[in-house]
Order: sequence, then C-alpha cells, then structure tokens
Amino acid sequence: MIAVGLALGVWSHNWRPRRLPWDWPIGILAVLGGLSLLVTAQHDVTLPKVVGLWAGLALAYFLACWAYTSARIVTLAWGQISVSVIVAVAAPFVVQWSRNKFALLPPTVYSHFHLLISNSIHPNTMASLMVLLAPLPLAWGWQQFQSSRRRWGAIGLLVGSWCLMMLILLLTQSRGGIIAGAVGVLTAVWLMGKRKTALGLAMLLLILGGVAGLYLTRHPIEVPQFAERGLNPSTMAFRLHVWRVALWMISDFPFTGVGMGLFNTVGNLLYPFNETQNPGTHNLYLGVAVDLGIPGLIAFLALLLVLFRMMSDLPRGDTRVVSERYAIAVGAFSGLAGIFAHGLFDNTAWNTRALSLLWLVVGIFTAAYLLKGKK
Repeated sequence: MIAVGLALGVWSHNWRPRRLPWDWPIGILAVLGGLSLLVTAQHDVTLPKVVGLWAGLALAYFLACWAYTSARIVTLAWGQISVSVIVAVAAPFVVQWSRNKFALLPPTVYSHFHLLISNSIHPNTMASLMVLLAPLPLAWGWQQFQSSRRRWGAIGLLVGSWCLMMLILLLTQSRGGIIAGAVGVLTAVWLMGKRKTALGLAMLLLILGGVAGLYLTRHPIEVPQFAERGLNPSTMAFRLHVWRVALWMISDFPFTGVGMGLFNTVGNLLYPFNETQNPGTHNLYLGVAVDLGIPGLIAFLALLLVLFRMMSDLPRGDTRVVSERYAIAVGAFSGLAGIFAHGLFDNTAWNTRALSLLWLVVGIFTAAYLLKGKK
C-alpha cells in the first residue's frame, strides 16, 4: 500500500508539492517519531513502528499532492475500495477469531474459517479497518443512486463492497467496532444531507442496542472470578486496569513517551501489568501519548481538529444531488470519524501493520477537500 502511494507520487511528473492544512501536526508527529528512536530501550521493536509511521505520513502527503484532479480522486477512491474488498475477503483466513466474545453469533460460524498465516490479525484490528473503509462505498453509492445518470454497475459494486465489510465487522464481534461502525454510517448519512434519515437510523440503532444489552444481561459470558475478569480483554475491568497503567506511564514519561510499541514491555518491567497476549493501551489516544509523549498527543488531537474543520469548510452545494467529489470526501471523513470513535475503547490501527490505511484515507480526504469549489 505504501509502495503504491509513493509510486504514484514519483511516477507522475505532474504531481504538485504544496502546503497542506495539516502540515504542522503531521510534521510534529514525524519529528517525535524520530525522538522515539532516541529514547526507546528496544530499537528492534520501535524502529519498524517509526518507519511505518513515517511511510504512512509520506503516503498521505503524496496522495494529497498527486490527486489534484477529479479523475485522480476517483481513481484513488476505487483503489481504496479495491483494497477494502481484498482485506474483507482475506479476513476469514488471516484473523484469529474469538468464539466467546459477544455471544450473539454461534461458535459454529467460525468452524468454516481456517487460519492460513502464523502472524494473525486481532479481531479488533480488523474491526477498525472495516470501520475506517466502509463509509466510502456507502456515501459514494448513495450519490450514484441519486444521480440523474445512474451507473448500475458501479452502484452494485459499491453497495456490495459495503455489505461485505459490514458482514466482516459483525464477525469480529467487536462491541466498540460495531458502535464505531454505526457512528461512521450515521456521519455519512448526515453529511449527505439526509438528516431525518440519520435521526431515524440513530433511534433504530439505539433500540437494537437496548435489545442486545438486554440479551447479554440475561446470557452473560461466564467469568466466575474477579481476577479472571481483570485478565479477560473482553471485559471493562481489563480495560480500566490497562488505562490506569497507561496514565501512570504517561505521568512518568510525559515529554518523550516510552518509545513506539513498548507499552507492554515497559508495563512488565516497571508497572503491575503482566499482559503479553494483548498488546497496546486499548485506547488510541492513550496509546499515542504513551508512545510519543504528551506533545505527540497534542499534535494528534490537532490533526483531528484540522480534519474536522476541513469537513466543516467543504461546501455541499445547493443542488439535491451532491457532487462525486463531495461524496468521496464524506465517505473518507466518515471513516475517520468512526475510527476516532473506536479509538476511545480500542487500539485501532495504531502501531499495527494496518496503520498505512489510516493515512491512505487521510490523503484521499485531503485531496478531495483541496478541490472544493473547482469544476
């Protein structure tokens, strides 16, 4: 993915280096990534994480500079959807599925899935990817359906890819991911101008959530001892303990962090945290602060604010049917909104092999934003 983005920038002699709205936050994150290499106690762990961060930032920059026409933005959007479908199709064979997480799906569903790789993907990470990537085909398909020149083939591909990603999201049984997926869908519907529909969907989802909560109350997952609940990553007790350790760590290393990817290692050495099977802080924002210090968290939050301001500045237009560029921008932004919501309860793609996809979506959204007002 990163190589594709870099190749696009180098291959096209017409790509245009330019100032971007998020230059400062991204630049600070890049510098703090380099600082992380200086403070880490395990360079072999931190170096791949920092290189992945730098490559992802470069990917976002090159894509935002390369896609300066509507045709190129459409090309990037189809590229993202193609990657999304490939990831979703591969999910049954690369995810280490949990069979006792949510209790809404029978374990026999997963008996048909056979893991084909040794370095498997965590279900919550896959859920984050589906949350991030699914809103684009939804918003774009909606725009195509409303257009006077409907392309039924494109609509079918867009709707089919969205349904496939929603199925994979359900299979992950990630409660935070499912809620974040709903946030992404509602954001896309709202920004596409269907506010009454968004409110109706929100009410429906609240009712479904209440029914699911009632079901889980009557059919709880059996974890008999409190100590076991604190060690079970699917419980809130586990997350509260992880967050407590992360806050201690941030207070002890506020300016530099402990080095990217070292939360569990440092937790084992200096704090009452002996977890090795579930890496990370289970919170995107605490994870950034642990890795890069409070300055890194400030830069990351500044990036979020810039992205939200960009979306608020993007004109929807006065016509009933929004433009294709606007629909692509809405889809990309809604995916980002969903993954930032998911980050309140999970690691998302941070410090994983999937981090480049986050920057891919940032690059596509930025490119669509920079074409506002242009024909």
